[in-house]
Amino acid sequence: MVSGGAEVVSRADQLRDRIRGLVGEYYHEAFPAPDFVPGSSPVPVAGRVFDKQELELLVDSSLDFWLTTGRFAEQFEREFAKFVGVRERCW
Repeated sequence: MVSGGAEVVSRADQLRDRIRGLVGEYYHEAFPAPDFVPGSSPVPVAGRVFDKQELELLVDSSLDFWLTTGRFAEQFEREFAKFVGVRERCW
């Protein structure tokens, strides 16, 4: 929202930003990157693979309580349609 040339950020948006920041801190504490030593470190062939941004986006979408589709799905659909050269969604 813009008011008199200055953007006004709601309290909810401020809290969302704080939560995302805390999620980033949590990621670094809970999932530290292990040192990799070639020929010595195990290489997992299955399991969870995600990064800080993915965890932040997961929490961000849950704050909207979109547990199936929502703004992130709509953004993906638009970008994917553009990538494959489709002008309109066909689903």
